[in-house]
Amino acid sequence: MRSSSLISVTPLPPAVAGFVLLMYGVATFTAGRRITRNRGWWWAGLPIAVGTGPVLALLLACGVISTQGMVIIPAAAQALVPALDQTRTVGLVTLPGVFVGMLLGGASPIEAGIVQLVVLVALLAAEAVATVVTIELAVRGHLDGGSPG
Repeated sequence: MRSSSLISVTPLPPAVAGFVLLMYGVATFTAGRRITRNRGWWWAGLPIAVGTGPVLALLLACGVISTQGMVIIPAAAQALVPALDQTRTVGLVTLPGVFVGMLLGGASPIEAGIVQLVVLVALLAAEAVATVVTIELAVRGHLDGGSPG
């Protein structure tokens, strides 16, 4: 086995590379807005790139991670985490306007609570179904540019 074959890296498909760059841009913008109030928010991209770039290149070169989109882009394993985190704060942060609006409109606290829970369960159900459909499409090869199979 030649050592050059250990270092060969398959290029990222254009859609995956674009998504990784989009994630980098959003991270830069978000971090930059948090650490500065002036127009130099884009400088936040430098430490992100310097910290993650070499590690990502090393992992790709060693073959530790794949260049397939389903590997690089978080999918099913993390898809429901935001929705489940939101569920924990349902009475404090999520949908308090619906609850208060119903109370002000004449509904009882029980009715307002039931509506709030129904909306929350409906959101969780929709997100769970979307996750399952996404996984199914990915497994069948419809989302990674491969042929359906």
